[in-house]
Amino acid sequence: SYDTPIIPIMVGSSEKCIKLSQALLKEGIIMKPKLYPAVPKGLERLRIFMNSLHTKEQVDYTFSTLANLYK
Repeated sequence: SYDTPIIPIMVGSSEKCIKLSQALLKEGIIMKPKLYPAVPKGLERLRIFMNSLHTKEQVDYTFSTLANLYK
C-alpha cells in the first residue's frame, strides 16, 4: 500500500477478518477483508481506503472503533 490511499490492517486469520469486517459494518464502517487465496494464509487483512473527503472525526471514529473491536 505504499504511496496509495489503501491502508492494510493485518489481522492474520480469515475468520477474524470476516467477523471484524461485519462488526465494523454494523458501526457504519466499510472495511473489506482480503482473504486466502487472494493473500497467503496468515496474512489476511482488512483494507481501508482513505481519501481527502474523510473528516478528522470520521478517521478518529474509524480507528477508535477498530481498536475497540480488535481486542
